[in-house]
Amino acid sequence: MAKILERRLVVDKLYRGELPGLVVLELKDRKGGISVRLDLTEGILREMKWKPEGGEVALSILKEDVGGEDFKFYAWGRVYELKEVDGSYKYYISIGGLQLLLSLKGERIRLNKGDKVYIGMKVIR
Repeated sequence: MAKILERRLVVDKLYRGELPGLVVLELKDRKGGISVRLDLTEGILREMKWKPEGGEVALSILKEDVGGEDFKFYAWGRVYELKEVDGSYKYYISIGGLQLLLSLKGERIRLNKGDKVYIGMKVIR
């Protein structure tokens, strides 16, 4: 399995998105080096049977499709934008219209515009 990134993250914020049925999760690691903003639908959260408030997850970004059986949430997306801002690297990924923004402080990963990636999330608590 070609993992690009795998990290344990805590739910920092949870709020309703601008569109009906959209939920935005903001996740971060305990050291403050990574943050993730992930759009999900209320339906996806119901399917996951997970209440994210105060939760913790293991987020994986993969280059290869591993089938998703080991994950509570699994989807594929495309990298559509890369930015470097004040020493942070930002990776914008579209997941069928939902968005994932990955921000890394001082760390770069091997992703390019147009790359297809698989996103897996395991619920720790």
